[in-house]
Amino acid sequence: MTVSIILATKGREIVTIELAATLKSAVALLAEKRVGAVLVLDADNRVVGILAERDIVRALAEGGAAALDEPVSGSMTRNFSTCTESETIASLMERMTDGKFRHVPVLDQARLVGIVSIGDVVKHRLEEMERDSEALMRALASRLEFSVLKTGDGFTLLRTADVMPPVCEERLTLKQAEELLRIWKLRGGG
Repeated sequence: MTVSIILATKGREIVTIELAATLKSAVALLAEKRVGAVLVLDADNRVVGILAERDIVRALAEGGAAALDEPVSGSMTRNFSTCTESETIASLMERMTDGKFRHVPVLDQARLVGIVSIGDVVKHRLEEMERDSEALMRALASRLEFSVLKTGDGFTLLRTADVMPPVCEERLTLKQAEELLRIWKLRGGG
């Protein structure tokens, strides 16, 4: 899975601000757009920095309320990572975790096409894990003559074995279901 999938889901809206804009205007923009960071553009519309909530807090801690009248150029992060739409989500998640940054501009041959946050990456990964666990449970159920009932916090396996209603009901965690499938395969199943 690649970054392009995240952009297709969340959209490509990019919140930007000019290099000379004040921190006060950046704070207002962050609040209005309900985002945690803005990309800072120079006069040629190139990304020259990222201004995140952390940068603003740091500026306020160092300069007090007067920092709000300073340009974003003095507080933005100039050394930032970018990615492409073809980068894998796993690779991007690893880079973001190792580098301890939460926002990454997405470029296509130096052209800005989107921005991805760690929240976007985590949301995608959780959805992917949910799809995988449901597929695993369906596969397990079909092999062991069980039917699967998805519940809020897990799955319930209903043993059908030619008897209706089910002869037993057992709640399993995903780990237990994976172990059941492993044992079944060891015994010659599938």
